[in-house]
Amino acid sequence: MILKRLHTLIFISAFVVQQSCITPFTIHNSEVEAEILAVEGDIIIGGDTKIYLSLMVSLDVNYDATFITDAIVWVEGMQGDTYPSTLINEENAQPYFLIDTKSLSLDEQYKLCILLTNGISYESDFLTSLRTPEIGFIDFAVNESRTAVEFFVTTLGDTDSSPYYRWSYTEDWEFTATFRASFYYDPLLDAVVAYPYHPNNTYAYYCWGHTRSNSILIAKTDYLQENFVHQKKLNTIYNVNYKISNLYSMEVYQMSISKEAYTYWSTLEKYTGEIGSIFTPQLDWLNGNLHCVSNPEAKVIGYVSSGTLSVKRIFVDELDIQIYKPDYACNSLLRERNSAKDMVAAGYQILNPMALYLWFPVHCVDCRASGTKNKPSFWPNDHV
Repeated sequence: MILKRLHTLIFISAFVVQQSCITPFTIHNSEVEAEILAVEGDIIIGGDTKIYLSLMVSLDVNYDATFITDAIVWVEGMQGDTYPSTLINEENAQPYFLIDTKSLSLDEQYKLCILLTNGISYESDFLTSLRTPEIGFIDFAVNESRTAVEFFVTTLGDTDSSPYYRWSYTEDWEFTATFRASFYYDPLLDAVVAYPYHPNNTYAYYCWGHTRSNSILIAKTDYLQENFVHQKKLNTIYNVNYKISNLYSMEVYQMSISKEAYTYWSTLEKYTGEIGSIFTPQLDWLNGNLHCVSNPEAKVIGYVSSGTLSVKRIFVDELDIQIYKPDYACNSLLRERNSAKDMVAAGYQILNPMALYLWFPVHCVDCRASGTKNKPSFWPNDHV
């Protein structure tokens, strides 16, 4: 998560972990440290619901988030039906609570429920579920200076749907190390050894990265004759970012929201700016639709909506963009002067001991320094 700094008076809430809920107070300096519960996610009708829980630790304007993994999270209908969650832990990603809500109906109201291990519980309001129109298309454009590429989403017109929208997205990308290394330093053997044999020598060459959006992306059409959003900008990627060095994918999630939800996110967006996140501290507390059951006056960050979700994915090859500038830092190399162990400790890795023992910055020869070998299941090529 990107946590933006605000150089001004901030309003912070303390998380009291003894028979109470979140208690608000105001400070004017960094003398007091506080913890803030943040809830992110929506109830998805006809799909999977993902709920992210974090405990923010705030000290002046420096922030850190602790992911909560030991809570009980579920969705509950007005008739008392409950839908439990399963904790999902993925490599290099924030853990989340997954709830199977495929069988939920648009005609019923639901609420989100959270129970922490200290016995404190939280609930959302009962939510009216909204039907979301389809995404028309996702497109992209390189700016005139060819320093960045921008991505946009366009909706399909739907006069029967809410005129308020919110988007999020996930990004996946394939990239390579600058060089194909044949050898590496094995700390267990304290020696330079060859990678396991592979015909194309790709063991440390192809890697993948993944992230999800943290910006507040909303729009409304209540002032237009048609319920239609044209080219809402989602993201900007600059030409030095290796996300666009090879193959890039964006999956966009579109959701219709209520006027109240739009007002919440719109106000929050004004506080957090262009790279806003629900985990950014606020100048004044902004109430959402989540409540501490034992203390209705307690504060919780987040706003939960309920409805169907429209999803669309786009793949973009580097040849479609042609602006990426490679990492020229990989031109820097060192001949081995110290032991291999010391060279690795200094941030270098060997390319091939046959090549005069030349050492490069580790990310130049081992893509795992910047990503993982976990190729997404939907990836369209056979790279390994």
